[in-house]
Amino acid sequence: SYDNNVGIFVNGVYQTNRNAVDVELVDIQRIEVAKGPQSALYGRSTFAGAINYIYAEPTDEFEGAVTGTIGSDDDYGLKGYVSGPIVEGKMAGRLSLGYREFDGTFKNLAGGENLQGTESFGAVGSLKFTPTDQFTANFTAIYTDKEVDQDAQFNLTDLNCGLGAVPVPQYRCGDVPYQGDVDLSHEGGTDIESEQYTLKLEYEADSYILTSISSYSDADVRSLADRDYSSSGMTLPVCNTPGCGFSFSPVISRFQPGVEVFIGLETSAEDFSQELRIASNNTDGYSWMFGGFYYDSETSVHNDAGVLDTGLLPGESFASFIVNLAGLYSSNPAVDRVAFIENESQVETWALFGQVGWDITDQLTVNLEGRYTHEEKELRSAAGFYGEDSFNFFTPRLTVEYTPQENVLLYANISKGVRSGGFNDSVFLLTEERIFDTEENWTYEIGAKTSWLDDRLILNGAVFYVDWEDTQLPALNASGIGTHVG
Repeated sequence: SYDNNVGIFVNGVYQTNRNAVDVELVDIQRIEVAKGPQSALYGRSTFAGAINYIYAEPTDEFEGAVTGTIGSDDDYGLKGYVSGPIVEGKMAGRLSLGYREFDGTFKNLAGGENLQGTESFGAVGSLKFTPTDQFTANFTAIYTDKEVDQDAQFNLTDLNCGLGAVPVPQYRCGDVPYQGDVDLSHEGGTDIESEQYTLKLEYEADSYILTSISSYSDADVRSLADRDYSSSGMTLPVCNTPGCGFSFSPVISRFQPGVEVFIGLETSAEDFSQELRIASNNTDGYSWMFGGFYYDSETSVHNDAGVLDTGLLPGESFASFIVNLAGLYSSNPAVDRVAFIENESQVETWALFGQVGWDITDQLTVNLEGRYTHEEKELRSAAGFYGEDSFNFFTPRLTVEYTPQENVLLYANISKGVRSGGFNDSVFLLTEERIFDTEENWTYEIGAKTSWLDDRLILNGAVFYVDWEDTQLPALNASGIGTHVG
């Protein structure tokens, strides 16, 4: 369980599941991309940058539009919006709807629909309330539902390089042979359903702006995939002595053909966040901003696997340690899916942040940002692992900008990025491998942004240097059996 390098935000709200909101289906006003560590102001999971999708707000004048797309492989899309005043001068609303379907490009020999197709629906509704010139309230509700066919995969049998946890080849060296035909059971696929509600309150006084952003989101992901990569199933060895299925060297009694193996995933995530900040307004020569942030996330992950029909007789087991560990064994042929990994995690974060800026001269500006973060993480695993720990860190950022002339900007910045630590829940790991620490980097950048010939020619350039420590990477442990991040 570890955080992303680049944080994804929608209207300034962090997205735990970056696949939950299908931003393609709604009317995006703009996309903000901030490179380099952005922890000071953006917060969570901005170790290397941040991407913020900003939806269009309600308008005071009535307007609307509808657009459609048609492409090959039954690619159809339709989206539109309507916006305008509800109470003249006081309240405006906006409703955006989008739908897209795509049949996919990979033919499946097993029949049915093509593979890797999608069907998506999205809706965004927003209200803007302005009872006075100083106060504004924006409420936004987002709903998306996306169904994705399973990936077009095939089983690569000629592995020739490197051994896995069980001493058999697990990797391939050299070119991967192309296989044009895909033959998968077509029951697989993924369904992603999400909803998000955001309330932004803003009060603007003569010398300051007070802002509150409250958000709640709920996302559910359900998927099922053909794990034997064939509609006809796979052949598995069978043994018939007690406990033989968990032996590394069982005595095989026979082979069972046509075993259809599936792997599934169900994920549910609920997030709540609250941010309060106060910033300078109409200041001359300086700027400032201070705020606080609270975030609570609860996630449950349920992995399961199973067979549609084991074909096993009473007293028999599949003679494979890994298959049985995954829950694919049973002496009852009616067993369909057996859970083998399930965990629940919670992340609770609070942070204090601020920014001050000075216009030292008309051409030279210095900006200093900083954020102190306290994060508590907890993980409960059905495998018997329980982890609880807290992480504290400070992330500063210093920026200097110099404008020698109107069309030339020279800048330099120094920033620190921190990716929080977390837990490894593999049952194979040693105690000291269960928790991994934070990852840090210091990023140094100098650059220039220039425009010439009445903005017909734009020349930009930058040079980076990154000092990176305690990188979080998946790796095998000393025994070669368990995979962990460390």
